[in-house]
Amino acid sequence: MTSIHRIIAMATIVVLTQISPQVLAGADSVIQELYAEYCSVCHGDQGDGNTHATRGLNPPPRDFTQPGMKAQLPREYMITVVSEGKPGTAMVGWNTQLSRDQIEGL
Repeated sequence: MTSIHRIIAMATIVVLTQISPQVLAGADSVIQELYAEYCSVCHGDQGDGNTHATRGLNPPPRDFTQPGMKAQLPREYMITVVSEGKPGTAMVGWNTQLSRDQIEGL
């Protein structure tokens, strides 16, 4: 992942999770690595869902860069979906691979 992609991924995480950049500053490399490993294959390096995997997924992965996405996806909802997955989509739950703190960071 290039540094610009890391910055975009971190900005996306900040917007979606409502965590201040100061809180993420110390953990940003860990969160970036987690995002790259677990999320970017479907959601893209920039969080826009524009990946090769998108073509085979119905419904396609969510585009987190769309205006108003923060209001549509409250923090607790995001934590639940990342933890347990979302039925009817390719989104699997990561609660057996990631700790609660890691999921909250994402």
